[in-house]
Amino acid sequence: PRITHVFNNDHRPDLKQLVFGLNVTADGAVPISHEIYSGNRSDDTVHRSNVDRLRQILGRMDFIYVADSKLSTRKNLAYVAKFGGKFVSVLPRSRAKDQRLRKALRQGAHARWRQLLEIENKRRKNDPPDVYYSTTDGPRETSEGYRIVWIRSSQKMEIDALARETSLQKDEAELFDLNARLNRGKLRKRPSIAKEISKILHHHHCMRFLKVRIGYQHLIKTKHLRRGRPRKNAPVKQVRTRVYHLEVRRDKEALRGEARTDGVFPLVTNLAPRQTPKKEVLLIYKYQPYVEKRHALFKTELEVAPIYLKKPIRAAGLVHAVFLAMTLDALIERTLRQGMKREDIEALPI
Repeated sequence: PRITHVFNNDHRPDLKQLVFGLNVTADGAVPISHEIYSGNRSDDTVHRSNVDRLRQILGRMDFIYVADSKLSTRKNLAYVAKFGGKFVSVLPRSRAKDQRLRKALRQGAHARWRQLLEIENKRRKNDPPDVYYSTTDGPRETSEGYRIVWIRSSQKMEIDALARETSLQKDEAELFDLNARLNRGKLRKRPSIAKEISKILHHHHCMRFLKVRIGYQHLIKTKHLRRGRPRKNAPVKQVRTRVYHLEVRRDKEALRGEARTDGVFPLVTNLAPRQTPKKEVLLIYKYQPYVEKRHALFKTELEVAPIYLKKPIRAAGLVHAVFLAMTLDALIERTLRQGMKREDIEALPI
């Protein structure tokens, strides 16, 4: 694998990276296989080879493959289903079926959400539980014929609303700063100002929520046409200059419409409705974040320290060693949790 510069989740373009692929089981999130890819390998291109590897390891093809929205390309889903495999994933927002329901909700369409599941908040016991709802008012199948399960999460509703408010405040602060810099340097002309406004609004995806008007006033200055000390009745000329300013306001109607889509996400699967009801599909997908918890072991329990390595193959070797430690950690945790469940112990004093 090649260690390369690439856009990463830490927003550190100055750092090079490798891509670490990991598969875990539904029984205790125990790692069963891994792969190391070049740093510029996109996530949506690794799934087909990954599925082939899992078929060889498990010796079967009917397992349920759970992954994030990067799995939900037409080629990936067709490849998993072609050999009798099952999958559960999130439909990306770029897909037309997702956009159709969101557009209807923004326009005020009524959707009947029925409670599907309630999960207590394990981190903060005093906080309200996460309640999941489902509806049949959205598209029920993708264009390829795969089943869509529409979900709405009360916890995700709060997260979406908070993220939007944070983005709005950041954009408003940047626009306030831009307003203070107008009429100087490159920001003397309307096209340059409009370009800078567009850049700010696109950065935090607030184009639909903030309305920005470029206003101006005429500043009139008197200019003497002759050099030297001004005299009485000396010829003068009035120079009119535009002084720009910004008027920023929130589009309340657009914000109310967007709030109706908070917490909504579509799951896509080829599991049959009779054998696997909506609640079970949701529970299967809810286990997917445990993969991220295993990735987190790099910085938590395993405490992988920075090491100077000259060659990419040595970096890959270190990752292989960490995978073994990660698997051992997961097996110990699984054994411990099974013992706690057997002895009816809710928590251990640590």
